Amino acid sequence: MTAKWNEQHDYHSSANTDALCVHHLELNIVVNFDLQQLNGVARLQFTRKMAALSLVLDCRDLIIEGITDSDANVLSYYVSDVNAILGQKLVIDVGERLTEVVIHYRTSTTAQGLQWLTPEQTLGKQLPYLFSQSQPINARSWIPLLIR
Repeated sequence: MTAKWNEQHDYHSSANTDALCVHHLELNIVVNFDLQQLNGVARLQFTRKMAALSLVLDCRDLIIEGITDSDANVLSYYVSDVNAILGQKLVIDVGERLTEVVIHYRTSTTAQGLQWLTPEQTLGKQLPYLFSQSQPINARSWIPLLIR
């Protein structure tokens, strides 16, 4: 029996890519080396492929500080419990007409996609260093995502 790739379903994602398609991500991040945390604002613009009242994004251990529309109106949302494979679902109520959301968040100090080095661990031994390893699914630990 040969397994067939299902283009409509990513088995490592909870995002509702069948209904909504994010076509633009604007990301502003402040790095806090002392707390080993990123403070981020992600602005996502999306189009609708079919009727959907919620935008479902992939995340993992993000601390969501608030979500608004482009006019700064507060939106309702919830974050699911952690699933070992899928991470978490960030489900945002977008109603029938919204096409943009703004997510204010910060990362966990244990974000799987971020590696923090102390000055002593670097070549120059003067400054700390941060790099990301987002493969294969660890980007969701530092950016709320819907990828297709």
